[in-house]
Amino acid sequence: MPGMGRREVSDSEGHVRFNKLAVGAHSFKIADSGGGTMIMGGGEMAVRFGGPDREDDSWTTVDVMEGGEAAVTLEANARGTLTGRVREAGKVLAGATVELIEEGAEDDFGLPGMFGGGARLSARTDGDGNYELDGVEEGTYTVKVSHPTRRMPVERDVQIREGTNRFDVELPLSIIEGRLTGTDGEALAGVKVNAERYIKDAPRRRATFAVMIDGADGGGDVITSGDLGDDSTVTDADGRYTLRGVAAGVDLVVRAQGKAVQSGRSEPLRVEPDETRRGVDFQLEAAGSLVVEVFERDGSPGRFKMVRASRAGEEEGAPQMEFANDGVAEFNGLAPGTWIVSASDPRPDQDTPPVEREVEVRAGETAHTELRFE
Repeated sequence: MPGMGRREVSDSEGHVRFNKLAVGAHSFKIADSGGGTMIMGGGEMAVRFGGPDREDDSWTTVDVMEGGEAAVTLEANARGTLTGRVREAGKVLAGATVELIEEGAEDDFGLPGMFGGGARLSARTDGDGNYELDGVEEGTYTVKVSHPTRRMPVERDVQIREGTNRFDVELPLSIIEGRLTGTDGEALAGVKVNAERYIKDAPRRRATFAVMIDGADGGGDVITSGDLGDDSTVTDADGRYTLRGVAAGVDLVVRAQGKAVQSGRSEPLRVEPDETRRGVDFQLEAAGSLVVEVFERDGSPGRFKMVRASRAGEEEGAPQMEFANDGVAEFNGLAPGTWIVSASDPRPDQDTPPVEREVEVRAGETAHTELRFE
């Protein structure tokens, strides 16, 4: 892919060879921890995926001539190996993901800054709970341990030095259980529930992704979209839920959201290591849905369009956002009332002005509206 670069791993003598390069300037650097040498050529691709911006002067540029050969010498920082074992409630934990995260490698949602913003390595524990991360630059890192059966990761700080470093992780098994009902007292089944750290007055944030194809003819399409970092469980037929493996010793809230109900949360609570907190019950109010059809100027279904919905007169809270797939975007769990929906083209080279309109949402009903670009 143009602009994405190539990675190669050096041999036992530290040599790397890149063949069949295009004529012109090429830049080289030692890749972040866990990678090989990276080369970046020309291209017109720009990629952004979270993470802070930071200056990077570690590239070495050389001109490659037709039929010629150029040499570059790069110096790597001292590196070490991190090994250890992960246990949960005293028992070895197989299949856990152990990530080593350098400062600045995550954005505000706790997601990886893939292109700039720090190193990030990962390994999976074996049947004995052991893991190994090799080729780590010296420095201070965060060890982040997660597992499919646990609803929240556990983080610990670690110092990496040249040579072998050992770091064992003991995971407490803290659990939250409860039941969700509607305002009529009836059980709410199939509602998504998760736990997160409580921050007073912090707005609810949602991290989403979209895979899009930008056509050379100015068109485009949304291939798929969804939520990132979804660590939720769902309520059973009786409205009950279990959040296994939540963070211990910190203030938490339980959040819930579903198609037919407004999102809600519990009161702040704290669970101690290896404690099971039962009876975290709360009610959710009924909600409505909204289906938005987006059309281009020529009447065809809108492609490559971002659709937003915000409640009229509501200053606080981020608007809900969906990507129009085949010209249709659907919003669920909306509070009854007037909503403002708008559609725009997120591509930086497009100057098409956004379009918007108001629509009334009623509890238990699905509203429909259209947005047409002019």
